[in-house]
Amino acid sequence: MLERLLIIVLLASGMCSAIMYSSITPVLPGLAVFFGGGEQGSFLAQSIMTMPGLGMMVGGPLSGLLIERLGERRVILGSLLLFSLTGAAGLVLSDTVALLGSRFLVGVAASSFTTASLTLMSWRFALEVRTRLLGYQSAVGASMGLMALLAAGVSADLGSWRTPFSFHLLGLGFLLLAIVVVPGPRPGSTTGPRAVGSLKPLLPIYLCCVPLFITVFTTSVQAPFLLEGVGVDSASLQSRVLALGVLGHALGAWSFGALMVRLGRRGSLALALGLMSLGHLLLGLADSAAAVAAGCVVSSLGSGMLVPYLTHSLVERAAPALRGRALGLFPVFTFLGSLLNPLAYAPLTAWLGIHAALLVAGAALGVGAVVGSMVMPRGGAAPSFEG
Repeated sequence: MLERLLIIVLLASGMCSAIMYSSITPVLPGLAVFFGGGEQGSFLAQSIMTMPGLGMMVGGPLSGLLIERLGERRVILGSLLLFSLTGAAGLVLSDTVALLGSRFLVGVAASSFTTASLTLMSWRFALEVRTRLLGYQSAVGASMGLMALLAAGVSADLGSWRTPFSFHLLGLGFLLLAIVVVPGPRPGSTTGPRAVGSLKPLLPIYLCCVPLFITVFTTSVQAPFLLEGVGVDSASLQSRVLALGVLGHALGAWSFGALMVRLGRRGSLALALGLMSLGHLLLGLADSAAAVAAGCVVSSLGSGMLVPYLTHSLVERAAPALRGRALGLFPVFTFLGSLLNPLAYAPLTAWLGIHAALLVAGAALGVGAVVGSMVMPRGGAAPSFEG
């Protein structure tokens, strides 16, 4: 029973990351009005939305070091408390700097919770179980992001732009549960001194994360402009199309564990990149909302598999004592990918148009699928430091 409750706490790390973004998206217009409207109001509202990303870039590496000194339990408990208090601060704060600061700390807390949860997962569970849990964690995040997005719009209509900030208080419930079920330090390990070792063997994975996450964010960053290009101006219809993409991501992540067992590393990577390639090609050929929706779903099925695949690769290739640090660096490179998405597409779109730019991205992903299937080992796990 305690093991199942522990799994619930660990999977909740995906939920926290989703809530901090999805619960704020529908109230951005209200935030802009609160900040005075106009370009300045819109800029400040968007900054409130994106500030957690900067916090995640700082919180990931910081939490990796804290895990080595304090252990996963203390980091999980501290990050859940910080997430709840700073996330709910939007219910009362009015000062711009204070709001931005609280959002930065929300990102630090969410990233720390995720890093500590994944690190604990890496030694607490056997390989096959861990592989499935990595997919479930990503799927829970995507599913909760969709639910938070829909619930935030309703709660904002019933209250104000402040109301969705209350969703962060869910972290207090998981904090109480974590106090009971999260174990102490890993058996046979000691906390305090900094772990000795190098993360250089992981550099190829980190570097691959940047271009891969540029394409992962295509369905959320480029798809709205593509929809406008095919004549879909309705915000409600656009949101439904994007929601289908989120659903596809959740389904892909949920199926990752089972597919990894059946297909191994090589087959799983080829399938993930192949689906993303096909999805981008469908987007590049799309001429209607239905075609865009199909492209979003197919591409997101692949990206839903890719995220836990990369996490699994980091866990398996890092020495056990360095896994906290290895996982803590992951958000830095994923955030860089999301940040570079507009910059990568801008010259292609200006030169070729949005449809051709998506076809180019789809072709590049197809090449990546072929190359990845050739260079990856056939086995179900990466080279491991365990045993």
